[in-house]
Amino acid sequence: MQETALAPTPRLPDQHVRTTGGGCLFVLDDVGVFFAVARQELYVFNTSATFIWCCVEEDLSTDAMVQRYGEVFNLSPQEAEEHVALALGQWWGLGYIEAPDIHGATPPSFATALAQMLSNDRLRVEFASAPEEIARRLNLEGSERDAFIALEPARLEQQAQLLQDRMGRRATPPVGTDTLFCGVTHGGRTVLELAVDGRMQCLAGAAERHYRLLDTNCRLRFASVEAESYVHAALGHLAVDEPAESHVTFDIVGGNDGHVVLDGLIPVRYCRQLEQLAPLVKNAVAVAAIRRHRFFLLLHAGVVSNGERCILLPAAAGSGKSTLTAGLTFAGFRYFSDEVAVLEEETLSVRPFPLSLGVKRGALTTIAELWPEAHALDAHTRFDGEQVRYLPLPPECCAPPETACVAGWLIFPRYGADLDTELRPIRRSDALRRVIDECMAFPKSWDERAVEKLVQWMRTLECYELPMSSLGRAVELITERCRP
Repeated sequence: MQETALAPTPRLPDQHVRTTGGGCLFVLDDVGVFFAVARQELYVFNTSATFIWCCVEEDLSTDAMVQRYGEVFNLSPQEAEEHVALALGQWWGLGYIEAPDIHGATPPSFATALAQMLSNDRLRVEFASAPEEIARRLNLEGSERDAFIALEPARLEQQAQLLQDRMGRRATPPVGTDTLFCGVTHGGRTVLELAVDGRMQCLAGAAERHYRLLDTNCRLRFASVEAESYVHAALGHLAVDEPAESHVTFDIVGGNDGHVVLDGLIPVRYCRQLEQLAPLVKNAVAVAAIRRHRFFLLLHAGVVSNGERCILLPAAAGSGKSTLTAGLTFAGFRYFSDEVAVLEEETLSVRPFPLSLGVKRGALTTIAELWPEAHALDAHTRFDGEQVRYLPLPPECCAPPETACVAGWLIFPRYGADLDTELRPIRRSDALRRVIDECMAFPKSWDERAVEKLVQWMRTLECYELPMSSLGRAVELITERCRP
C-alpha cells in the first residue's frame, strides 16, 4: 500500500475493538473462512486479514495488534498501522465490529460508502440521526460527502431490504413460466394456445417413457413419436420400467408451431425447432429432480469415480470439463456427471447425477478418437445456440443410481491450445474460492454449522489445477494421481 502526502494515515487510537457477533471465522490452512449468518455472506480472508481478525477475537488493543502484526509480517510501525486500520475500517463499515474511530488513508468513493450503508443495519440507524458524523467517520470528502449526507434514510432502508431479499434467495434454476404464457410461436399463436390444443393430443398418447434421476421418477408423455425419439436420445440411459409411483409428469406437445413442455396445465418450456427439444426436456427433468432432493450444494462440475472416491472437476463453460470427463470415463472411471456435482445434505458425499454426456462441436473430433460413432449422432441445439451430441453411455460406465461416493480430489481443468498439460497442486483456500465461483444452488440459508462442514470437507481433499492442451496426457496424469 502506497503512502499519500495529501491524506496521511491517522494515528490509530488505542482501544479494544469488539465484534458485533454478526460473523464467525473458520481456519483453513493459513487463511480464514468468514461467514455472516444473517446476511448469508461468505468471505475467504487472506493470511493478514485472518491474523487481524484473530487479534480482534483475542481482545487485543489496537496498539498491541499493530505491534504484533508488524513483527509477524516484518513491517514498519507505519505500514503495520496502515494495514490494520484498513482492515478494521472495512469491517466496521460492513458492520462486523463495533465502531472504532478509524479510517483508511484514502477516502472511499461514494459507491463504496453506499454499499456499506446498504449492507450494515447499524450504520443506517446511526446515519438516520447523525449523517454528518457518519460521513466524517467514513472519511468522505467534497462532493462525495455532500451526496452521501443528502441520502434519505427511508429510501436507504427500502433499498437495503430489497437487496437482502434478493441476496437471500437460494433456489434452483427458474422455470420461466411468466414469459411462456405471453410468448408467441413462430406460427402466430400464443404458447398457451399451442399448449392447450396439444395437451388433448398428448393425453391420447403417441408414446410414454419413464426415467429416474436421483430420487425422482419422471413420466414423459409425447404427442408424437418423432419428439419421443429426439428426447430419448438424451435421456435413454436413465430409462426405467413403469414405477409404482411417478413423482413428476411432463407432457411434450406441439408440431409446426413449435414444441411445449407442460407440467400439468402449465407450460414450462418452449422451443421452435425439434432439434432444440431434447436439451429443454433434459433441463426440465434435471430441475424437477433437484427440487425434490435434499442437498448441501450443487457445483458446476464433472464427476467421475475410481470406485472408492470421487474426482470433482469444477470449471466454467468452455474449460474442457465435459471432454475431460468423457476421456476419464472411456479410460475406466465411473461416470457420475459432466455438469452437476450433487453434495448430499448431511455427509457431503457425491450422488450420481448422470445427465447425458454432451459433446460440443469443438470437442467432437477429440471424442471421436475415443468413440468413432460420435460423428453419426444427432446434433441438438441448446438454448444458448451451442450444438451438442449426446453420447449413449453403457450401463457399466455409470455409477449405480443410489451410490453416494466420498470426494477425494478437486481438480480445476482449463483448456488452451498453447498450454502445457500439467497437474499442479494448489492451496485449499484457493480451491475454496474457485468452488464458491462454481456453486450453482443452495437449498436454503446456511448457518455456522453448514460453513464448518464445508471447511472440514475442504480439509479432506487434494486440490489441483489442470491447464491442458492434450486430453490423453490429462487423463494419464489424473489416472496416475487418483488410483484407488
